[in-house]
Amino acid sequence: MTSVPLFGILTDIAAWSSSPQEMALLRLLAGMGMGAAMPNATTLLSEYVPRRRCSPLITIMFSGFTLGSAAIGFIAGYTIPHFGWRSVLLVGGITPLMLVPFLVVLLPESARYMALHGAPADKIAAMLGRVTGYRFTGGETLVWSEPPLRTKRPIGVLFLDGYAATTIALWITYFMGLMIVYLLTEWLPTLMKDAGLTVTAAANVTAMFQIGATIGAVLIGFSS
Repeated sequence: MTSVPLFGILTDIAAWSSSPQEMALLRLLAGMGMGAAMPNATTLLSEYVPRRRCSPLITIMFSGFTLGSAAIGFIAGYTIPHFGWRSVLLVGGITPLMLVPFLVVLLPESARYMALHGAPADKIAAMLGRVTGYRFTGGETLVWSEPPLRTKRPIGVLFLDGYAATTIALWITYFMGLMIVYLLTEWLPTLMKDAGLTVTAAANVTAMFQIGATIGAVLIGFSS
């Protein structure tokens, strides 16, 4: 609930950057908002979806990221020649802000989080009923069996019981993967423009890259 408006507001502010340094700082802060929203969305969805369909459903949900990147490519191809580069950032910031009211009304809280923090059973039952369509009688006792953390800092769990090497390896793998994607996404329009294509054509080529990524991810999700 905080990360989405944070990303949207800072993206809109970045549209009025007066220097590359100011733009870089605002994009860094906006990226922190996006970086907080993406893993939380995955975790929340994985809690509620059926286990047998978890992989394809999470993949479909996460494909919204690549579809959004593709959509903004087509939008950029139209808006930049007509309204300038600032228009792309304005569209990219206004869109998530328009979705905030829907998040407030429709996004469910984590039942696991509520149970671990001692929320009233009727409140948890109402949340689960809204998500699953099941009507609880009101006499249920809802708990979540989970051992207590062995550290006061939750992030410390990632480095306990031999997880340190795996955690670092995953961080490096995801960092390198995203670095490749962002390098291709950010530099492809420039390379296409230098090759003689128009700004619109270069943006459309970048959008097609993201559409291909979406199709590939969905296919892998259903095959796993």
